[in-house]
Amino acid sequence: MQFVNYNGRLSVPGRNDDLAFIDYEEDRNTWKITNTYVSPALRGQGIAQQMIDELVSLARKQNIKINPACPFAEKYLKKDFMQILN
Repeated sequence: MQFVNYNGRLSVPGRNDDLAFIDYEEDRNTWKITNTYVSPALRGQGIAQQMIDELVSLARKQNIKINPACPFAEKYLKKDFMQILN
């Protein structure tokens, strides 16, 4: 799946709207995940996990920590990515 990262949002773009996205607030060395959304048509395919994996990859490349304020992101990241959490 191809993602687009712009202005604090990692998304799966659709025709008129994003089909799935993670919103995050950027601070100097931390990204705070505030919202995760996947449209009903894409649910159950692991899209949210793929987006978080992509965001973690981008954060690691830039030596950024992640603060998962969104409940879904917090649950997923605490399971597999403790070393990148802020």
